[in-house]
Amino acid sequence: MFLGGSLFQFLGFFLMTRVHERHLLPVLAPLTVAAVGQRSLKLFIVLGLLSLTYIANLGYAYIWITENFRKIFTPGTITLLSIINFLMLALVLDQFYFGASRIRATLVKIKSLFPKRKINLSFTLSEIGILERNWKAILIAVVVMATVTRFWRLETPNTYMFDEVYHAFTAREIVNGNKAAWEWWNTPPQGFAFEWSHPPLAKELMAVSLSLNNSPLGWRIPGTLLGSISVIFVFLIAWEIFHSRSVALLSAFLFASDTLSLVMARIGMNDTYLLFFILASIWLALRKNYPLMGVTWGFALASKWTALYLLGFLGFLWLIRRMWQTPKETIRLAISSLIVAPFIYLFSYLPFFAWGHTFAQFNEVQHQMWWYHTGLKATHPFQSDWWSWPLTLRPVWIAVEYGNNAISNVYAQGNPFLYWTSIIALLTALAMAVRYRLSWLFLVIIGYSVFFLPWALSPRIMFIYHYLPSIPFVSIATAWFLLFLWGKGARKLAGGLVLAIFLAFVFFYPHVTGVAIPSEMDKIFYWLGSWK
Repeated sequence: MFLGGSLFQFLGFFLMTRVHERHLLPVLAPLTVAAVGQRSLKLFIVLGLLSLTYIANLGYAYIWITENFRKIFTPGTITLLSIINFLMLALVLDQFYFGASRIRATLVKIKSLFPKRKINLSFTLSEIGILERNWKAILIAVVVMATVTRFWRLETPNTYMFDEVYHAFTAREIVNGNKAAWEWWNTPPQGFAFEWSHPPLAKELMAVSLSLNNSPLGWRIPGTLLGSISVIFVFLIAWEIFHSRSVALLSAFLFASDTLSLVMARIGMNDTYLLFFILASIWLALRKNYPLMGVTWGFALASKWTALYLLGFLGFLWLIRRMWQTPKETIRLAISSLIVAPFIYLFSYLPFFAWGHTFAQFNEVQHQMWWYHTGLKATHPFQSDWWSWPLTLRPVWIAVEYGNNAISNVYAQGNPFLYWTSIIALLTALAMAVRYRLSWLFLVIIGYSVFFLPWALSPRIMFIYHYLPSIPFVSIATAWFLLFLWGKGARKLAGGLVLAIFLAFVFFYPHVTGVAIPSEMDKIFYWLGSWK
């Protein structure tokens, strides 16, 4: 009772707004009773450190009020005190969590939902002989296909397209030594904008490449390279989940055959950087390499804030691995997620500080980013609602060039046969996961959902390329579904779907990569009225 009372007071102090320094005091009294009653060294340590941060808070406020707003702590010291408070909150939560019999009973019930023994589904999943025997050669062929199709004619169009006028333009200004590239208050040249509304890592990597090759290739190559390697990570993740070479190979092939992933890998924006580092983080988490996972997740956060959605995947992974029974593993995961990743995020702003910007300006640019994305009221003719993405109803017209009776288009749209099949695949996977309590199949559903469903609550305009982080799980779920059909004897159907997905990729390739075609032929690509 006393520990619970202390915990709720602490949560109020730490998480609520408009809280004063004195509001930490009610935490200390019941915490003292709990520490004595439980004879807990952990709680005595928490009590001592909280007392120190409480005194520091009081001293800061007293000096600030009585000595003409003089600040006795630097922003770094204040951050350190906040981190100490956060860690103490985690320890109190930990103590309460393991001491509550009802919560423990609930965990026992949850544990029963995810048995250690994998249920035998050999009647639904069977390896495809040719894939099993030649998996290395086939994987190399898939990676080569992905790399060639992503790099071929990468310099086309030979100018900024779509949001490259923000991302690639800012990367070039960084190379040119323009300090304004880091600042939100400057007026850019007409038709361009300094891109400060996202973290800087993608622009920094583009800037490094531009310093070696000052052309469209310079700002596109890093993302294209990461987009090609992402195919390997899809293979590795599918292998870690299913331990099936057939599922892993098909997953990589389907991902390589997705036209949306192809287009976003060929444009100088930050989405493919986010995707690559998210995939690396998921693979490392599945292999329990949490320290390195914290680094790659930090890189993902430094590319785009939506990397935060990975927390949902990590939380589910923590649950099905019953990490509450292995506190050391939980602590490693927590340190990587709550300390290593934020440190890497801060590290990505090192050039920002090197240009002479202050920590207060760093803090302000984070506020500006939040206000921009939560308050954006703009509209766009190619925006789309989140629910329409699996149906690939509304692509984004990225670029166009007109010639003599010829046209070159770049459309960001998904492979229709892959996306439409994936809807059935995901529903089937969900039904099987619920019926047979398959935690590893739930993992695919969770991986898909955590990067997709939060967009239902987004207050800003959205585009189909926001669906990109879910595409690896679209590919994995569809690959599993194809093996499910194969095992059920529907081999012609499974093979026909694979062929249809690949032929759709070949068919739409000119339409999404700017290949010049006769103007009269252009109309064959608009299967739906909303595609034009």
